[in-house]
Amino acid sequence: MNNFKKKKILIIRLSSIGDVVLTTALLRDILLSNPDIVIDFATYTENVDIVKHNPYLRQIIHFPKGSKKSDLKKFQLSLTNEKYDFIIDLQNNSISKFISQNYIANLSKIDKRRLFKLGLVWLKKGKGQSWHSIHDIYVKAARKFLDLSDSGKGLEFWLESDNLSEKYTPHNKVIHKKVKYNIAIAPGAYYKTKQWEPQYYVELLRKLNDITENIFILGGKSDSNVGSYISENFMNVINYCGELSLAESAEIINKSDLMISNDTGLMHIAASRQVPTIAIFGSTVREFGFEPFRVINRVVEIDLACRPCSHIGRNFCPLGHFRCMKEITPEYVYEETIKLINDDFE
Repeated sequence: MNNFKKKKILIIRLSSIGDVVLTTALLRDILLSNPDIVIDFATYTENVDIVKHNPYLRQIIHFPKGSKKSDLKKFQLSLTNEKYDFIIDLQNNSISKFISQNYIANLSKIDKRRLFKLGLVWLKKGKGQSWHSIHDIYVKAARKFLDLSDSGKGLEFWLESDNLSEKYTPHNKVIHKKVKYNIAIAPGAYYKTKQWEPQYYVELLRKLNDITENIFILGGKSDSNVGSYISENFMNVINYCGELSLAESAEIINKSDLMISNDTGLMHIAASRQVPTIAIFGSTVREFGFEPFRVINRVVEIDLACRPCSHIGRNFCPLGHFRCMKEITPEYVYEETIKLINDDFE
């Protein structure tokens, strides 16, 4: 009789969309390197779509963002009852610390690199130098307990339509050069300093009109205004802002040949489906580790002494000029888009 019992681990990443998507390469590589374990994943309910169909997970446990402490206590007790062999906390904030506090001896936490971020924001120390992707930081936390090999593959956002028996591998997607392209754009962002000017998106789409079959505008409810502005000023678009779930947005992205996006979670979803991406960076810089991961991409940015002004973005420009976005012209993004299509599409 086989009494072998697999070890159970829990990975915690509560938010945000992009950060949760960025865990998916780690999930795969953990299972490929350690077939003798099972993985549970803890996140906010709002992000369940990202990992709902992920075949590397035993179960997803979740709670709504903003839950009361009494509800968090119940969640904590449920984790304790699971008797995990160890927990990898990729969030490392007050909430993740609270729910995992009964596992202190078997806990590994992500290094949030606070000194590095402060040095980059306030002293511009490390700007222009080599950097680690967030995936590298996740891997470092996991290696406290696990031996890990890098499969060299990218991110994954599994859709219900994917054939799990064939182990869908998005890194194998082939992009063909075409006469006309389906283009998705993500013109919103949580913070103002990460939002390229809406009128610039309109001007860009006009320039791209001759090579586009369909243009899809994607974003959440908070992006409805910018989506409406673009659709009112450029008619050849399908505006989905505020109408789709994350899974439905991923389906639209998967049908697209190209994504043009601000530095947002949808940018990482595009990477997870291997959709070539133009990423527009304003107040943030790639040195923070959030460049589109292992996908054909071009980061469009300009070099300013004031960049970065924040590691996550701001609701206003500290200097009042917002040059980091205003000086990225539609012509510049158009030229980079055409270069990507000509140089990287097969």
